[in-house]
Amino acid sequence: MKIFIIGSGKLANAILGADLAFASCEVIKWESRYQTLNEKAILVHAGSGRELKEGLAFSERTKSVFIELSTGLETEKMIPEFPLIICPNTSILILKTLRMVNLFGGNFEDYEISITESHQSTKTPSRVQLIV
Repeated sequence: MKIFIIGSGKLANAILGADLAFASCEVIKWESRYQTLNEKAILVHAGSGRELKEGLAFSERTKSVFIELSTGLETEKMIPEFPLIICPNTSILILKTLRMVNLFGGNFEDYEISITESHQSTKTPSRVQLIV
């Protein structure tokens, strides 16, 4: 299965440059020529919206999963007939942290580790228990 990354900014480039490896999947930068493919895929939109309509049309036609990482776009108001996952405020730092845990987590297998995240004083901090 192909995983298309739509966008050309920092977040899209960080995902493309992360050296991700998934069994039976290929991570590829989205190009307009992929619109004609007739296979299910996963589309990850991390862009400003210039290529959004192309990606949405592809997902609509092939019933592919569409993951939205950008905010303030029409996807937030859609009721699509394909799987749509809205992940606002996705951060490059979160991606780098997850990559670091993936690469070096084994070095901490004898430790109890937790991560607490809160970026707004009005929100309750999230706590994630890592099991490595």
